[in-house]
Amino acid sequence: MPRRKKQRTGDFASAEVSTDNPSSSTSCTRALPLPTVPALTTLCARVFVANFVELRNDEDRWDRVQVHLNALPDLLVPKIFAMLRRTRPTYLKHEFIVTVRITPSSID
Repeated sequence: MPRRKKQRTGDFASAEVSTDNPSSSTSCTRALPLPTVPALTTLCARVFVANFVELRNDEDRWDRVQVHLNALPDLLVPKIFAMLRRTRPTYLKHEFIVTVRITPSSID
């Protein structure tokens, strides 16, 4: 038995747009939130992650970087590790994880 097509009721072309009843055909303005400036620690972490491969491949420079990584505050370690895990997962070797003191609690 063939299916019957549903018929549309009403004429949308003749619908009036009222200022009292806004619809999708009327213009809409909204205030955009003010842009916020990222924290300096976030900016530094982004730069480190962006240059991680280059730093890691230069052994002389990497020795100096490791000294600074050991001095990182504990609150920054999970942030940097999460950023690296998202962007450079293949470069997260055991030596790096030990260098940065990444613990199971900081991975979550």
